[in-house]
Amino acid sequence: MGDWRDTLFFWRGSITLEDRKLVWAGAWVAGVEGECPSNTDFNESENVFSLSSPFEKNVESKLNAEQFHGLTPAWNGEYKLDNGEGLGTYSDLEHVSQFVFPSDTEDKAACQELLCVAKGNTEFGKFMSHGVLSFTDEGEVQLTLARRYIGDKDPRVKWKLDDIAGHIDDTHRQAPWNQLPCKLARKKASKRKRQ
Repeated sequence: MGDWRDTLFFWRGSITLEDRKLVWAGAWVAGVEGECPSNTDFNESENVFSLSSPFEKNVESKLNAEQFHGLTPAWNGEYKLDNGEGLGTYSDLEHVSQFVFPSDTEDKAACQELLCVAKGNTEFGKFMSHGVLSFTDEGEVQLTLARRYIGDKDPRVKWKLDDIAGHIDDTHRQAPWNQLPCKLARKKASKRKRQ
């Protein structure tokens, strides 16, 4: 039987601005390695969530990528989960994310996609996430994050958000979660030559 940490948990929802807070609300679905669940999967999921974080920037018209770049929202809120006893309400103990432009972005004002990384802690364990923040011409903002739970002895538990972002090859930004392995590959110890 496999480790439950082998599962990626995909969170997808819209981000709106309400009373100087970013509100991220949607649904999450357990998925398989390398494959984001379908829109139908998210729409039919009972595992809904609503998270918020303060947002102090002035927005005159609609949210855009330049306003999010470098932003590190600390998310608070609730999500639904059936942990074997029916649908219950849970909250992350800690959940912070960071948004960054892909390295090949030439026109930041016209950019409609940012990479997102996150880390946090729950009663089930610590996690890290990779994902994509998308903007439409109509002003809609959607964040899809894939959450990977990691063990306490995993070296990534000590990583900062910049460390996580530094491990994304952003040429794969359509599915950055493909670079979120269950465990890091072990480096072979180098043998010193005897003199």
